Amino acid sequence: MKPKQLEAAKLLARGLSVEAVAQTISVDRSTVHRWLKDRDFQALVEAEAAKAIEQLEAELIKLDNRALFALSQVIDRLEQLAQLAHAKVRSSQSDEAAKWALVAARVEQVLSSIALKRFADWGKRKSFEETHFGDWVAALQLGELDSFEGDQDEQP
Repeated sequence: MKPKQLEAAKLLARGLSVEAVAQTISVDRSTVHRWLKDRDFQALVEAEAAKAIEQLEAELIKLDNRALFALSQVIDRLEQLAQLAHAKVRSSQSDEAAKWALVAARVEQVLSSIALKRFADWGKRKSFEETHFGDWVAALQLGELDSFEGDQDEQP
């Protein structure tokens, strides 16, 4: 393949239009259309698309891992803040105790929202029966939700 064909295949694999590809590599769009009729060129475009998808998947996995790590740190910090707020409530005077009780309630509300969102997302991925709700809550509290499968054969 010629260098312009290789570049065209890469651009087409990324989703650019025939017109945009032709303009980018300085050829007529009829030339790109002619190349697209060639089986070898089609195979090249497909191979480039597969490479692009593979690279995108790898980047998404990296981003997902970073996001999970960051979320884990945020949840840990929120849990520490809730514990601190509860300790302050127990040891503070009445005015300050009310302030810290409000902080604790808000933090626990955020943590509950995160847990419920995770439950909703998790429930969409797995077949889930209401009879397993208690098991799910226990798994969540133990930090084992990712490994929780539930006994799908059990009858209520």
